[in-house]
Amino acid sequence: MAILIQTFHTGQAALYAEELARLRIELFKDFPYLYDGSMDYEEKYLQTLIESPENAIVMAFDGGKLVGAATGLPLRYQTLNVQQPYLEKGYDIDRIYYLGESIIRKTHRGQGIGKAFFQTREERAKSLGWYDFVTFCNIERPVEYPPNYIAPDEFWKSMGYRPTDFFCQISWKDLNQPNETPKTLRFWLKDIDNR
Repeated sequence: MAILIQTFHTGQAALYAEELARLRIELFKDFPYLYDGSMDYEEKYLQTLIESPENAIVMAFDGGKLVGAATGLPLRYQTLNVQQPYLEKGYDIDRIYYLGESIIRKTHRGQGIGKAFFQTREERAKSLGWYDFVTFCNIERPVEYPPNYIAPDEFWKSMGYRPTDFFCQISWKDLNQPNETPKTLRFWLKDIDNR
C-alpha cells in the first residue's frame, strides 16, 4: 500500500493530536533522545504547535495508520532558549523558519518519507514569502553511539543543511532518570531562495 503524506496548517491537525503525541513518546524513547515522555506534556506542546500561525504539520499514513510526522513553525513562535542563539548572532528571527521533529517508524524508514518531510516544510516556508533560512536542532550526546545507530548527518547534508556553531539547551527527562536534565542541541541551517 502506498504511503500517504498529508500537510495540515493552523488547527487542522488537532484531530490527530493524541495519535501524534503517542507516536512522539514511542519514537523519542530511542537513542539519541532517550525521552521519557508523558501525554500531559505532549498534549500541551502539541496544542501550542497546532495553534501557531504559519505552521506545517506533515503526517505520513500507511493504510490509515500514522507512521511518521514532522513539524515546522516560525522561529518567533519557539521558546526563547531556542531563539537565543540566533538573536545573539544578530539574525532576524522573523526571517527564520524552524523545523521541529521529524520522526518515522523504523519499519517505514528508507522509503523517501524523511526527504518528503523536509521538502514539504521547506516549501511551506518558501510559500510564505519572507523567510531567508530554515533551521532545526539536534541533540549531541557526549557518549559513544550504539553500534546499530546511524547518525543522520549525511542525510541532512544531502538535503542542503550545514551544521552551525549555534547551540541551545532543552531539558527533558531521560528514561530511567528521576528528573529532567538539560541537553545540548546543535543547529543546522539552510538558505531559502525566495527571489
